[in-house]
Amino acid sequence: MALIKSKCPIEVINSNSMTIGLGMICIAAARAAKAGANMSTVVKEVNEAIPQIHFMVLFDSLKYLAKAAASARPRNYWGHFSNIKPLLGMKDGIVVPVGQARSYAKGIEKQYSFLTDALNEKGNVKDLAIMYNTTKDEANNLADRIAPLYTREKIIMGQIGPILGSHGGPNLIVTCYRGTKPVNDSIVRSH
Repeated sequence: MALIKSKCPIEVINSNSMTIGLGMICIAAARAAKAGANMSTVVKEVNEAIPQIHFMVLFDSLKYLAKAAASARPRNYWGHFSNIKPLLGMKDGIVVPVGQARSYAKGIEKQYSFLTDALNEKGNVKDLAIMYNTTKDEANNLADRIAPLYTREKIIMGQIGPILGSHGGPNLIVTCYRGTKPVNDSIVRSH
């Protein structure tokens, strides 16, 4: 009960992100707080981190997402994804298509290019993550391929949570980085 009665400053901030993108924003806040920053500096760090989150989500199928979003989008919106592997990102907190691949392996290649293009910009990437649900081996293989450009031990690896996992279905892989520059105009930033 003592914790409930104590006063603690709280700041509500819309991250316009999800999954590990939100995680990276929280990591930025925690680093600032651990370094002794006051509340306004932590908030400033968070607000600077939000537009620096860039990610690409590879779906094996949009069947599960289409079911969850049936009332949010017209049915024909999802129809053009029927025989391809969609790649999605976020813009202003809204999920948007950022690419497509004709096979799952080619989708992983696009994620590899997404990360390597970001890493080739010297000093651009502050944090990098690869998340998965049922494809741990593929995620680890992708991390091993990235390791020559970004220390393997620094790559945040993890399993996708139940909400995104249930909406995304099996074989979901999320690649994400925090960096000051987006890869290119075809990759949508999550700000």
